[in-house]
Amino acid sequence: WNKLKSQISSPDYTKIIRLKNIWRVAASVAIIVSLSLVGYIAMNFNSKTNLETWVQVDAPKGEKSKVTLADGTTVWLNSESQLKYDANKNRKVFLDGEAYFDVKKGDEFIIKTKNGTVEILGTQLNVFSRNNSFWVSCISGKVRVSTVNQQQIITPGEWVELKDNGLIKSNSETITNTISW
Repeated sequence: WNKLKSQISSPDYTKIIRLKNIWRVAASVAIIVSLSLVGYIAMNFNSKTNLETWVQVDAPKGEKSKVTLADGTTVWLNSESQLKYDANKNRKVFLDGEAYFDVKKGDEFIIKTKNGTVEILGTQLNVFSRNNSFWVSCISGKVRVSTVNQQQIITPGEWVELKDNGLIKSNSETITNTISW
């Protein structure tokens, strides 16, 4: 009888302790979720207000567009191309299509495309990124071209193209033909 009585009372005691711990864990989780939600709302509010400074320039089919950024960099967009940049931080741009850049010397200048990233300090170059095609030609200065798993540095007279086997660098005396558009 004593043995059976001790087994019956033991589980009740354990359940009470576990129940107290569950409430503590639940309260901790509720606090963490609440703080995370407040942080998420604050981040979204800030990013929405920052979107007001973004500028988008489009070159419609059959036309070209010229953009001069606040730092003095000039960008010529070829037909059916789009450039997006933050008016307050215009040395990082997003390109879909083709553009010729005359970048003023200064801080690092970054051109992001869906196919790769181009980093420059002051140069003239042409960037082409449409669908799965991507190539960059350097007219003057020095350019670093990066994809997910590879990078190449090109100088005047060189160009790099994304092929199935990676970024392929080439030399050409007729590099200026890449900007003939």
